Formats: sequence, C-alpha cells, structure tokens
Amino acid sequence: MARHLFLHNGVAYEGELALFKSTHVGASGAQATADLPGLRPGFLYSVTDGTETRIMDDEVAVHRYMFSHPGATVSTVPLRH
Repeated sequence: MARHLFLHNGVAYEGELALFKSTHVGASGAQATADLPGLRPGFLYSVTDGTETRIMDDEVAVHRYMFSHPGATVSTVPLRH
C-alpha cells in the first residue's frame, strides 16, 4: 500500500485530509507530493534542485540524486499524520 504524502511549508503530511486539517490547504496547494510504499517513516528528505522539489525516504536515492544534480539542496522534513 502506498502512502500519499504532501509537502507544505517544510512539513510532510500523510494524506490529503491531514494536510487540510492542519493547514487548510488542498492537495493542489502542496509544494510537492509523493506516493511512497512501505512503513511510515519518522522523517523524510526534501530535495530541491531549483526547478522542482521531491520527497524521498531512502538515503541511497537521495545520494544518487545529489550525485546527478550537484546544485541540489537537501533538508530533513518531519512527517505529520
């Protein structure tokens, strides 16, 4: 089962309902979205390369993305549900 995650103002929310309850913003107002499989992580990585923002939960994927996009920035993001 995939988890639908939405990034808004430096915080990730699990599901559109959690996003709306906390921020009163719909899914279209999120800065980034992701569908991640597996268990719920305690935090995520927000990777921005200047043109888009991605949400990742895998450190290896973050390292690979950073290697191919040297100007990208990474920050940790708490997950709220």
